[in-house]
Amino acid sequence: MAETGRPLQAARPPTGLSPATARAYAASWRAFVRTQPADSGFPVGQVAVAAWLEVRAKAGRPRQSLVVDRAALTAWCAANGEGLDVALPATRVRRTGAGVDAASLLAAARRCGPDLPGLRDRALLLLAAALDIGAEALARLTVEDITDTADGMIVALLRPRSGRHQLRRLRRRRDPAVCPVRSWAVWRDAAQLLSGMEK
Repeated sequence: MAETGRPLQAARPPTGLSPATARAYAASWRAFVRTQPADSGFPVGQVAVAAWLEVRAKAGRPRQSLVVDRAALTAWCAANGEGLDVALPATRVRRTGAGVDAASLLAAARRCGPDLPGLRDRALLLLAAALDIGAEALARLTVEDITDTADGMIVALLRPRSGRHQLRRLRRRRDPAVCPVRSWAVWRDAAQLLSGMEK
């Protein structure tokens, strides 16, 4: 079980690796940690890892390097008690406006478990896919940005340059497994989220 709250900066490195593999994995881990908020800790969650890999893929990182990145994060998280099962992002896919590979996010959401971290990951993955937003926009979301409506919810997305919010309406979908509205409500209630967004 992951040491909840243990800072990523204080993560235990994986053991039993060759020197070359240890260096490669450490480089990937440092690159990932640099993209996370300074106070981030375990569990990392597959949402953050999947989003980071998506960004790397979008930037043109070779597939073999993405394989190393995924293996590195899996190994580092395992060394700290967290198991990850993150799909490798497609390197050549038709993407939406924000560069989000919606199909991969939906597939990852279906694999999420029924425990609290799984509920969190499913909700965030489905929100990212439905809103067509990347990791940075997803990280800015708070409970206060989401309002329930009779047939779904309204999400206020912050636009950093203007400081204003863009309102996006999401409706409930027939399939609960890929419905961002239902998944959000399930995680919110299970985690008793009252303010902010505990990711």
